[in-house]
Amino acid sequence: MVHSHILSIRASECTPLQWETHKVIEQHDHKTLRCPRVGGEVNFKYCRFENNMLPCRWIVGCWKMYIDINTFLEDHYSKEELDRVFDPPKPKIQSLVGLIEKVKKAKKKND
Repeated sequence: MVHSHILSIRASECTPLQWETHKVIEQHDHKTLRCPRVGGEVNFKYCRFENNMLPCRWIVGCWKMYIDINTFLEDHYSKEELDRVFDPPKPKIQSLVGLIEKVKKAKKKND
């Protein structure tokens, strides 16, 4: 059994620690639930990547009854990544004003 793990690690060119971490982060990927945002069933893997390759901001609320989601997130994501996930999005008007300001600055540079 040990030899088969060594072969698979060498084949994928991962160190044993990388292989174990890779396996651990994928341990819940096969689990599914109904996503209120999508309106249908999704697997945990989808929830891990939904937000520009980061977890969905609703992942805690959706998965807390099924897995220890807070520990999972702390174990696999940096504080900066989690801050990006859970910071509330800017209000639409603030985003629009920011875009308008950017366009104005770009236009002044081109004139």
